[in-house]
Amino acid sequence: MPSVLVQEGRHIHYEVEGNGPPLLLLHPAGVASTIWRDIGYVDLLRDSHRLILVDSLGYGLSSKPHVVESYAWEKQVADLVAVLEAADAPRPDVFGYSMGGVLAIVLAIMSPESLSRLVVAGAPPPGMQPAPSKNYVRRVPLDQGTNAYAMAAIQRWRSVGIELSESSKRDLLTADLKAVVARREAVGKSDMREHLSKIQVPTMLMAGSEDPFAEAVRTASEMIPDCVYVSLKCRSHIGAIADKDAIVKELEQFLAPIL
Repeated sequence: MPSVLVQEGRHIHYEVEGNGPPLLLLHPAGVASTIWRDIGYVDLLRDSHRLILVDSLGYGLSSKPHVVESYAWEKQVADLVAVLEAADAPRPDVFGYSMGGVLAIVLAIMSPESLSRLVVAGAPPPGMQPAPSKNYVRRVPLDQGTNAYAMAAIQRWRSVGIELSESSKRDLLTADLKAVVARREAVGKSDMREHLSKIQVPTMLMAGSEDPFAEAVRTASEMIPDCVYVSLKCRSHIGAIADKDAIVKELEQFLAPIL
């Protein structure tokens, strides 16, 4: 399995699969890049795209530092740029969901020359994430140990009809919760609202109509110069990514003009 050694000794795990124009996939929090296989995105996209599947720092087979500063946006963007160079995938299109979507937005802000087009779903930019409503559980528990963390995540995916693979379950059961906490603390300190107008690539933002982040995502779409917003009807935050057919349809239509 290929991996790339990047700055300060961190390893970022990635895999490449498929044929066609490059498409970088950035996964949501709590799971690693195996989620794209579990839900079925790889099967739907690999015949038309060369997929670059990355485990973000702190997840999967990538390094899991406990120091908050390790997760600074500049370092995470450098990780992605290093992966793209190693995978010989200059200026790919980028699709990120939730946490992965936030990272994709930051990549477009900090390294606009590194991508061609940007597709983001369920991800308010840093500084625009609203507080969760009382009946919405954003996070699986971090204070009850790894087993509870893993079981809560597995059940959450089951609630929208997704059975995680053994690989994804193993990632959860061996998660480094100190790394998860450090990453969340680092991300929570940032605010990128004033930089959204600097995004130079064609962009599509999506959110489920029942996603508590939907209004923030729609507002963000109005702050990005060349951006369209898509509402996924009757879909929750996690329910939207589970609806792979709807997401891939929008993704392919948006990317179609220069395929």
